[in-house]
Amino acid sequence: MSVPNAEKRANAIKKALMFLESEFDTKEFPFSCDCFGTERDDLQSASNLPKFTLGTETFNLYLLLLLVGKHLPSTFRNKLIAAVRPNKIAMLNFFADITGDLQLFPNDQDTTVVCYHALLATHTINEVDLVSMSQSIYENVNDDGVLQAYYVSKDNSRYNRIDAVCIINILRFAYAQRHERFVQRSEDYVFDWLISGKYKSGTIYYPSAYTFLYFCSLLASTNYQTKIRFMDTLRREFDQIKQEDLKYPLDYAQTILTGAKIGLYDESLIGKLLEMQNKEDGSWPADALYCTHRVKVYYGSKSISTILSVLALMETI
Repeated sequence: MSVPNAEKRANAIKKALMFLESEFDTKEFPFSCDCFGTERDDLQSASNLPKFTLGTETFNLYLLLLLVGKHLPSTFRNKLIAAVRPNKIAMLNFFADITGDLQLFPNDQDTTVVCYHALLATHTINEVDLVSMSQSIYENVNDDGVLQAYYVSKDNSRYNRIDAVCIINILRFAYAQRHERFVQRSEDYVFDWLISGKYKSGTIYYPSAYTFLYFCSLLASTNYQTKIRFMDTLRREFDQIKQEDLKYPLDYAQTILTGAKIGLYDESLIGKLLEMQNKEDGSWPADALYCTHRVKVYYGSKSISTILSVLALMETI
């Protein structure tokens, strides 16, 4: 693949990695969300707002290691691994410093699998370490046998909370260990979400259709079986994207990344993403990857925009 503006892209990648490493070295909870709003537009002007009332999330830290880890300089990657690895194998919570009753905000599948998948991918832990916990994940299903977002009992209000992107992350974790047989109903759920077009309104926690398509492209690229099942439908859905609808950094980054996974490359999108970078500190404008459930509040940061934007540049070289 020929790469336009190679020097410009290389400089953008270098500055972005410097920004992320600086964030890691200087913040107690690096890459955590630091701005929010009732619309994604709100994040463009708001920053350094109050933290979550329940604690500070670490999900973006895990996501960086999982998605970008193989591209990072070894010294930075090793620092990330040391920060991410828990003292013991156990279910994890979205909030790093949560205190009090876990019924208020339970441990969740998404955070747990993204963290341990990252550690598997970096050969920090092995499959044997995860046998018991993995089985607990696959057994945490609703009455239809579909993977749930939280570890809760039936009397909890979060029981039967289903999110298609969360499920994709669990599927990829399962397939990395060749555990496909445990999660087939959940794969069916994700395929229905794709083929029916439900994803166009986002999922419960991931409000953008582009996010679903990107994570679905990761799933489709997992192995021969997922490629056969998902790739043709994914390409048809991807072809419906209109460039004029792209607005935010994550829109561009995730569209570029999806295209890369299905073999499509659009130079103009990369050029527009490069133009959005802050040339002084190497970051991209704050954007939201996820939101709250019933009353939509979008939480984001420059860090999450930069993580996926620099990944888009790296994976299309």
